[in-house]
Amino acid sequence: MKDIICHNSFKSQREEILFFKKIKPKVFHKLILLKKILQIESKMPVDGRKSQIKLLRNRLKKTSRFYKENKEFCSYMRQDATHFDNVYFTRNNQFINSFESLEYFDFDPLFSTVHSIKASHLQACDKIRDYLNRKIEEIKHEQKVPSSSVHKTLRWTDSKTDLVELIYALHSKGSFNNELAEIKEIAHYFSKVFSIEIGDFYRNFLEIKNRQNPTKLLEQLQEKLNNRIEEQDLI
Repeated sequence: MKDIICHNSFKSQREEILFFKKIKPKVFHKLILLKKILQIESKMPVDGRKSQIKLLRNRLKKTSRFYKENKEFCSYMRQDATHFDNVYFTRNNQFINSFESLEYFDFDPLFSTVHSIKASHLQACDKIRDYLNRKIEEIKHEQKVPSSSVHKTLRWTDSKTDLVELIYALHSKGSFNNELAEIKEIAHYFSKVFSIEIGDFYRNFLEIKNRQNPTKLLEQLQEKLNNRIEEQDLI
């Protein structure tokens, strides 16, 4: 789409306005939406419903801030007004400083207008608000695991990094729910069963990736199991 727009002229100003007001935001807002969901999910605590809800509500506040900071433009778009279209949605009217408060991707003055990006953010904010409210309700009504069903006789006494390595190995193998379990579900389960606060397991995984021996625990497990098998064979 970018190649077509940047290397060809619009037939009329009306066509240019249609593209930057309707067509591009319809596509571009999905990229913004997915980025925001990724940011939320990657920072979501694996345990503690209160901390999960707190994070989601903080993101809701950020969304509300966009509406407040762009109140007039949001009203303009919701009313489907047209009187400022030639200013908002043509490339001859660019105010680059207006981008300072926005997250944007690959700003190219031939493929963007300030308000085209704002229109995309508006659509993304509407959807992320619905997503956040739905997530909050799901967590509130999440069925608690009865305390009697979780045996607390075992505690994880190796490092958290070792546990994260094991969790990622099992997830990579697809060992749970016929390969359908998400990594955060597995981490949450291990956290509950072994009564350990895992914390930011994504960050732990990055540390594992960057160390000299990424599969340290798995190699130790293999060595210990092989030793036991050899010992049993000698009996």
